[in-house]
Parts: sequence; structure tokens; C-alpha cells
Amino acid sequence: MPDLFTDWRAWLIIILLALLTQVMSLAKYKAGQAGLEAVIERYPQIPGERWDKLGEYFQRWGSPIVFFSFLPVLALIIPPAAGAYGVKLAPFLIFSFLGKVVRYWILLLIVFGGFQIFS
Repeated sequence: MPDLFTDWRAWLIIILLALLTQVMSLAKYKAGQAGLEAVIERYPQIPGERWDKLGEYFQRWGSPIVFFSFLPVLALIIPPAAGAYGVKLAPFLIFSFLGKVVRYWILLLIVFGGFQIFS
């Protein structure tokens, strides 16, 4: 059984997946820069109170909140909120990328572990 954490192919897959999904997050971030009203209009299924709550989190904790965009439900609302609430681009990209790396490591470990169980 290869050690996934030292296997360069596993790292390559993780990095490529993170970079590909980073493009989608960046598009949502840029859409958020149009302002909170535009974000609320773009995502009508999410009530305005949720956006306000995210704004409070960004004011309290700052850009590290973007890290949690690796969680599927939060991946929909954190990037546009980050753009709307003025998170700088560089911290957004760094925290978003790190979160995605964590997400894909977890998925890789689950998939690889599943193959180990059934093989």
C-alpha cells in the first residue's frame, strides 16, 4: 500500500483539482465584487440574513473564513460574500486554495480507503 502523503502522483492530482476549482471560486468572488445587492439578486434562494451573518463573520475573523469554503454548502456562499465584503484577492486565493487542498485530500483518502476495503 503506497503512502499517499509522499506519493507525488497523489499531490499532483490534489493540486490540479484544487487549481481547477479555484477558477470557479474566483468567478464567484468577482461576481461578489459587484456588491451585496447583486449577490443577493444572483442567489435568491439564500435569505439576506445569511449574507448579513457572513458579513459579521468576515468583520470578526477576516479572510481566514474563506478557508471553510471547502465545505460543499459554504462553497456556494463564501466566495461571493468574500468579494462583496471586500476581502483582498491574495488572501482569498491563498485561503481558498488551502481549503480545497484539504477537501481533495479528504476525498482521496475516502476513495483510496474504499478501494482498500473492497479489494
